[in-house]
Amino acid sequence: MEAVGYWSTVHIYPNDMEAQWLAIRDDGAGWWMRGNVFEFDSYRFFWREPRTGMLELRITGYQMGAWSHRRFRPSVRNAEHHRRTVRYDAKTDYNAVGELTTVLELSPVTVPGFFWSERFAWEGSRAPRSGNPWATVGRARFGGRVSRPRR
Repeated sequence: MEAVGYWSTVHIYPNDMEAQWLAIRDDGAGWWMRGNVFEFDSYRFFWREPRTGMLELRITGYQMGAWSHRRFRPSVRNAEHHRRTVRYDAKTDYNAVGELTTVLELSPVTVPGFFWSERFAWEGSRAPRSGNPWATVGRARFGGRVSRPRR
């Protein structure tokens, strides 16, 4: 699937005070994060592709808190139970400095508090562990078993 990878708005909107990151992993899991120099908020989800160009997201968790020196310090962490569907298109386009890159466009971006941007630029095939706000969330700390959805 074309949307699998690590995406961000950093190279699309370089002068923004906030940025967003989106990790869509090939194992059916993923996360979205919005952050600035002081705080972050993030959703964890499982995804499936019911048809080409369509992502169905099963949102399972939300957290927000302080973000400093690449450390996430959640002050709020909740289990979530939402399903959302978004259309996607991955194509070659220009970033903010005129370089060709792969861009992921999402629509609609009306998912409440989620996907504030509709355009993300390719960052790589996998998110760095230090950039993953969910990397240190264990079963006991999050309050439940993490399981993959049936396909």
